[in-house]
Amino acid sequence: GGYEAWWNERGSLTVVVRNAHSLFFETLGELGVGGLLLIGSFLTLGGVHGWRRRRAGGPPTGTVEVALALLAAGTLSAAIDWTWELPAVFAPVVIAVALLTGPATSRGAAVTPGRRSFGLGVATLLVGWAAVWVAGVLFFSELKLDDSRSALERGDLAGAAQDARDASTLQPWATEPYVQLALVAEEAGDFPAARAEIDRAIDRAPNDWSLWYVASRIEQAAGDVEAAFANYGRAKALNPRAPRFRGREQ
Repeated sequence: GGYEAWWNERGSLTVVVRNAHSLFFETLGELGVGGLLLIGSFLTLGGVHGWRRRRAGGPPTGTVEVALALLAAGTLSAAIDWTWELPAVFAPVVIAVALLTGPATSRGAAVTPGRRSFGLGVATLLVGWAAVWVAGVLFFSELKLDDSRSALERGDLAGAAQDARDASTLQPWATEPYVQLALVAEEAGDFPAARAEIDRAIDRAPNDWSLWYVASRIEQAAGDVEAAFANYGRAKALNPRAPRFRGREQ
C-alpha cells in the first residue's frame, strides 16, 4: 500500500495514518480506477444477484434477505472505516456474496453441473489456493522478522541476520526484511553492508520517509556527515509534520 507514504508527505494533520479508512478511496488511490472497478464489481454482483433472487422468490427461509442485509452493512462499514482489514468482520461479507451468487440461494432444484460450471469451479479453486499461498507467505515472513528482532535483542547477530534473510527470500519485494538486515549489520558495525541493505529497501519504497531516516542514522554512525545530512533532509521532506523533525537540524 502507498496511502501512508502519500499522507506523510501531503496530509494536513500531524497524526499517524496508515489507511484511508474507506476501502473504496484507498483502493482508488493505490490501484487506480481498475482496482476500484474490481472491488466495486465484486460487491455489486452480489447485490444484483441477491435482489433478483429476492424478487423471483428465493428460498423461503429468508437466506437471501439476511445475506443482502449483511452485504449492505458490510459495504457501508467498508466505505467509512477500516473494518474491512479485519477478517472476522469482512469475511462474512465475502460469504454473503458467495451465497447470493451461488446455487445455495437459487430458486428451484439443484442445477446439473456442466462444462462451464465445472471450469468456473476449477478456476475458483485455483484462485483460492493462490490466495492461501500468498497469505501463507506473508504470515511466515512476519514470523521470521519477529524471530530476527528477538535474536537481535538477545545479541544473536548471526541468528538475526539469517532470519531476516529467510524473510527476504519469502518476500523479496518487501522492505521490512532489508531494513532488518541493515539494522543487524549496523549493530555489528558493518556499515558497508548496512548501506547496501537499506539501499535495497529504499529501491522498493523510495517514498517511505522512515527508510531515509534509517539511512541517515547509518551514514552518521559510519562518519559520512554529508550523506547523513542529505538522507535526513529527504526523510524530512517526505514527512515534514513528524514531531521528530520539529526544530531539529542534522
